[in-house]
Amino acid sequence: MATDRWISWQVRRPTQRELWDALEDYIGISQQGMNGCLGSVVWNAGANRWCVRIQGRSSHPLKRIGKPPPPKDLHLPEREIEIFWDDDSIDIITRFSDPVTNAIADGFQKFCLEYWDAKLDRG
Repeated sequence: MATDRWISWQVRRPTQRELWDALEDYIGISQQGMNGCLGSVVWNAGANRWCVRIQGRSSHPLKRIGKPPPPKDLHLPEREIEIFWDDDSIDIITRFSDPVTNAIADGFQKFCLEYWDAKLDRG
């Protein structure tokens, strides 16, 4: 199951570079590499998207307290966020993600909406 967060730019539109820099700074990329940050950001020009890989394995708060997660909450072992780019909008996608990955994606969505005064289309 995927969650799409469609954001349309209004008057102020970030450049691709601005959004890339903001995304890296949001998850804490430093010039020293991955030490102390949440993950990595990779640009895939052929697909016109960023792939954000979050450190750690997916998990669920119900995993060890005797109740299995509901089927809709089953998730992939890797934590990953995809962000598709075009000049007018972005789509922040999580697929079969755990609560931590979804919270990180939701936070970046909130940042984009507030900083660039963007509009949430769906999600």
